[in-house]
Amino acid sequence: MREDEFRAFMIFLLNYRNIVVELSRLLNTKFITIEDFEKPIGRALKGIFYYHNAGLCSFRDYELARLTMLVKHLQHIEHYDPILLQKFREKINVSDSDYYGFRFEVAIASSLIEKGIQFTHPDPPDFRVTYDGSTICIECASRHVSQDRYHKPLDIVLEIKRVINRKSRRRYDIPKCALFIDITNLYYLAHLKGQINQLGTVKEFIREILEKESNFGSILLFIYIMNKAENRFEFNYIRIDNKKINQTLKSFLDTFYPMSKHEVLDFAIPERG
Repeated sequence: MREDEFRAFMIFLLNYRNIVVELSRLLNTKFITIEDFEKPIGRALKGIFYYHNAGLCSFRDYELARLTMLVKHLQHIEHYDPILLQKFREKINVSDSDYYGFRFEVAIASSLIEKGIQFTHPDPPDFRVTYDGSTICIECASRHVSQDRYHKPLDIVLEIKRVINRKSRRRYDIPKCALFIDITNLYYLAHLKGQINQLGTVKEFIREILEKESNFGSILLFIYIMNKAENRFEFNYIRIDNKKINQTLKSFLDTFYPMSKHEVLDFAIPERG
């Protein structure tokens, strides 16, 4: 092994060790047993070494960046409210069916904390915020297609509609509540299948749903991307407001989740958030 290769390998091992140690502390778990590595986060840690041994360094580094982002989000929550961290700790690494939704909640909680927003987590709805003397709320959802469906036709609009319909039957489907949806996996599959053109119809479709079927004040579609220039994971989002949006919610979103574009030219799309 050349000296530069050895140095890069040692840096990788150090970063990996730091992530494992901090995840173990934050989640109050040890990644030791076979069962530990069958859970979502344990599988991601195991996958990093699989990519490394297979020489797939870009995939290895994407996974490292993704888990580094998770560590940062959990640290934000720990400093904000240790009791809230405990609530997430009990849910986030249990099963695949729950992981993606709870991971997205963790990301949004961290986003609110970074923006200096005080909130509670009544669940339901996921977040309640007092803003300009009024209470608004945020409900989170994630759409993740199982791998056994990867080779079947994908209808992105239908998949998003399923999420909106499920959430629209709840009592918080009101003009002062925003629905945040993680569609990273759908976006990844659209690229994989060459169906990215479907995304061009999504905004008009959601606008029509908000007009005829749903009372949410706004719907925001979030996508995790790997910003190669910055070597970090980050969020991009699309926001679609209901004509009946509560004005306090609109003011809140205009301030903290504005519609202005954030353009990233060199990026990769992960399979999941």
